[in-house]
Amino acid sequence: MAAQRDKETEAEFVPSYEKAQILQSQKYAADRDVLQALLEDGRTFSLKQIDELLRKFYNQEAK
Repeated sequence: MAAQRDKETEAEFVPSYEKAQILQSQKYAADRDVLQALLEDGRTFSLKQIDELLRKFYNQEAK
């Protein structure tokens, strides 16, 4: 039973990263300035959350 719980926990685990780690990553190098403004200090973000923030930012209508 414990082994099954461990597998469930592993399946639910989503890595998250701090703002500084994200800004240093090669994956988001082209978006560093945008992410610097969008991401809050002291929080962690999953890659899915970051991609969603960028998608919303780039698809919003200019004011």
